[in-house]
Amino acid sequence: MGNLKKRALQMIQSQQDEYIKDGLVLWLDGESQLDDSSIINRWKDLSGNAYQAELQNVVKNADSISFNDVDSLGIISSSVAGGVLAGICERTIEIVCKLNNTDNIQVIFLGAGKTTPAENSAAGLWYRPASKGLKVGTSDAQCPSLVTSDSLLGRASYSIVYGDTDLNDYVLYQNGTECQKGTAEGSMYNPTYTTIGCRYYNSYSYRFSGEICCIRVYDRKLSVAEREHNLQIDRRRFDF
Repeated sequence: MGNLKKRALQMIQSQQDEYIKDGLVLWLDGESQLDDSSIINRWKDLSGNAYQAELQNVVKNADSISFNDVDSLGIISSSVAGGVLAGICERTIEIVCKLNNTDNIQVIFLGAGKTTPAENSAAGLWYRPASKGLKVGTSDAQCPSLVTSDSLLGRASYSIVYGDTDLNDYVLYQNGTECQKGTAEGSMYNPTYTTIGCRYYNSYSYRFSGEICCIRVYDRKLSVAEREHNLQIDRRRFDF
């Protein structure tokens, strides 16, 4: 194969392996953005500015970050990330993760927000056994469900596309398939920090047991084609 053809193929592959950047405001990558000390990870915005987020008692794997349900936690100052996740507005959150169990309430990633009024709510992803599925914000209005809890135990991609109408204006996808909405019940009060693998209200609780491969936050709705593009990259990188 000639050098020109090789370079052309490499360029095509590189483009195929690049996530959608338009509207990307924060991201975490378990493969490349956690330093060797396993204490600080790097969040970046579209301009390349890096934000520090404190991680404690996590384990760095080859392509993910493992959390336990005893003392693992992660926080980001609300002054950095609060506006990105707060309130009712169009946004998209994409997360590749795996739960180790479905026995307990667990926060995967959640903005700093309250339950009422709606303007004080925040976006994110957490699991509630009583609701038989995942919830996508601090408010009790948001409760997508999955057919069986077993479908949560494997590594998977979750995309939440939020609208700007009200708290129920959202769609959750698992590996590109829309999840049905369940009964709205249960809420999450997380007023102080944007949290990873836990929530914080006077003390840390609802700790996550599992692994997080990546988190991406966009300040707009991604199209079907854009979400599929990102999903295929995640499938190749994180093997699910």
